[in-house]
Amino acid sequence: MQSNVISFKIDHSKLQPGLYLHEVKDYGTNYVTTYDFRFKRPNQGDYLTPCQSHTIEHVMATFFTAKLKDKVYWGPMGCLTGFYLVLNGKHDVEEVMSTLDECEAFWQELLASETVPAKNPYRCGNYKLLDIKEGYKAWNAFYSSRNEWGKEYPIIDECPSDEGYEKDIDYNINLK
Repeated sequence: MQSNVISFKIDHSKLQPGLYLHEVKDYGTNYVTTYDFRFKRPNQGDYLTPCQSHTIEHVMATFFTAKLKDKVYWGPMGCLTGFYLVLNGKHDVEEVMSTLDECEAFWQELLASETVPAKNPYRCGNYKLLDIKEGYKAWNAFYSSRNEWGKEYPIIDECPSDEGYEKDIDYNINLK
């Protein structure tokens, strides 16, 4: 089985920070739209720290839950370069972009009060790994560069074979 994971078809060596329309999935009676909030360039050694990622996760999940009625999920990428926002229905990038100034205002409120949503042992599995100032450093770098964001994914057909990296293979996965 050839991998159909969209992320694996993006040329991460050329990917820039930005807000990308990742996928619009048609489920017949419904659509699901996924966005890639790419904070960092992949494989460059500069990643989000776990604390930054965790704090951004809390702040943005709270914000998007309140702001976007169709929000299904906001969560971090395991590679610590960004986040995914998943929305029920069809949505365009401009709709999400239009919320970012309000999101910045929300960050400012949290900074002024020195709080992180759900920062307590009853609502979070690692509440001590939250810091509003650290999270804001990464958010601010991302948000401040929005005029320079990448607009479209650089797509690859397959990995170059002469660089010694694992090539795409057919995966024999038996799903039951």
